[in-house]
Amino acid sequence: MNQRLTKANKVQVALVLPQRRLGWWHKVLVESLSGTHDVKIFIDDHAPPYPLSIRTWLRFEHFLYRTRRDSSSGFAGGNLPPSQEIEDRTFDAVIDLSERAHPRAGAMTISYDGSTDSTVLIDRLLGQQTPQLSVRKEGSDDILAASTVAIDDKFRLARGLQLAFGRCIALIERALESGRARGGNPSVESPATSRTLPAFVGRFVARKITNVLVNRFTAAPQWSVALRSGTGPFVPIESQNGHFYADPFLCTASGKTFLFMEDYSDATRKAVISAAEVVDDRLAGTPVPVLDRPYHLSYPLVFSEAEEIFMLPESVGSGSLELYRATQFPWKWQRESVLIEGMPLADATPLFHDNRWWLFASMAQHGTTDHDELFIFFSDRLTGPWQPHPDNPVKSDCRSARPAGRIVRSGDRLCRPAQDCEAAYGSGLVWHEIVELSPTRFHEIEVARFKAPRDLGFDGLHHFERLDTLQAIDMRPMPRLRARHPRERKAMSCLGSGLDRTLRLVVSGRPT
Repeated sequence: MNQRLTKANKVQVALVLPQRRLGWWHKVLVESLSGTHDVKIFIDDHAPPYPLSIRTWLRFEHFLYRTRRDSSSGFAGGNLPPSQEIEDRTFDAVIDLSERAHPRAGAMTISYDGSTDSTVLIDRLLGQQTPQLSVRKEGSDDILAASTVAIDDKFRLARGLQLAFGRCIALIERALESGRARGGNPSVESPATSRTLPAFVGRFVARKITNVLVNRFTAAPQWSVALRSGTGPFVPIESQNGHFYADPFLCTASGKTFLFMEDYSDATRKAVISAAEVVDDRLAGTPVPVLDRPYHLSYPLVFSEAEEIFMLPESVGSGSLELYRATQFPWKWQRESVLIEGMPLADATPLFHDNRWWLFASMAQHGTTDHDELFIFFSDRLTGPWQPHPDNPVKSDCRSARPAGRIVRSGDRLCRPAQDCEAAYGSGLVWHEIVELSPTRFHEIEVARFKAPRDLGFDGLHHFERLDTLQAIDMRPMPRLRARHPRERKAMSCLGSGLDRTLRLVVSGRPT
């Protein structure tokens, strides 16, 4: 580190912005960086405005969905004339977002699928494909930060840009903080799709018509939980009217096995945690609420420690991660402690390994989703204090980041289930073997992948739990006529057979 930086304790940053493509995310970036660094803005007039057709469509989307417009309104930089040349010796870092084909040497740049021009990002989103973003240092092949971004609604261009540019802010912050290469993600293999605006608009209109028909003539697709014992067919658990179940976890105590689930109510628009005893692969009774808070609860991971039984539910609405202890298992719980405050962690998954406690979780930043980044924390004690892993997020990839259930041991191996959120949220399951886990290092390799079988009528599968020979999953069926499908049992049997083949790969440890 140079002497001036040490004395000032702040990085002197030159930020080059495109005059005719200034947007809300540039304003947020300036505000974010200015909190910890000395930032000077430079304006470049090289990049032309986005095509009129794109700007018109974005205005239409903002009007239709009543969202904020992607403009430089209120951003002082939009009124600045093109700036003079940058004196490199004045700054510790130059971030060149001018979108020139050849940015200034040594500057940090954003790469949108290999290009510094954000129209490439727009083309990718028009094709309903997954964008790859990275921060590089011009003149070097090193990737300082990278992400394969989850686009949760591929039929809205404005939404896709919001998610991608929000992730760009985080990537630049990480690149400035680390200053070292962190490795990129493998290239994305996407099906060929027309990337023209007319084709995108056509798919948008077709989607709107389909949604109207689905809502009129079919039952709304919702997540549901299914159980099975051994290798038989999965048996769906019927939910009450106006409810759906998801995120199943199993726990045995005093010779009895119980199923815990997220229990979502349409009436309250939030979920509680419900539980019921399991006998063979059936519930012994109707699920009963066992934990209710003023905010949404889900992912009720139940585990034992020091002869006590704990639950670590997702409580993003509280802005903290809360640990609960059973006072009368499984029906009564009390809050034991707050493990991590001020961080909306999703699907937090604890693990005790090498005499330490570890937490794996997802989190949204700068308006992105919590579907595509994995954060790790560690502690000597379950109740903390917890420290963030220095490489957080250890993974930024919508295809394999977000947790999908309990981390299990297979011999001396650790296997982590994760969600595949590339096509949509929870579109499939991925299993990884954790091959390196320490306070300074993390590495895992993919060993198996199982997509929700659309040919069997499913378009979502995002959770897996196993206790001895008992298995639990949650799944989302495709829209169907309100009458029950006559081949449902066969579909559940085929689903189980496909999952069995995948689990054999997990046990054998052979990468896919």
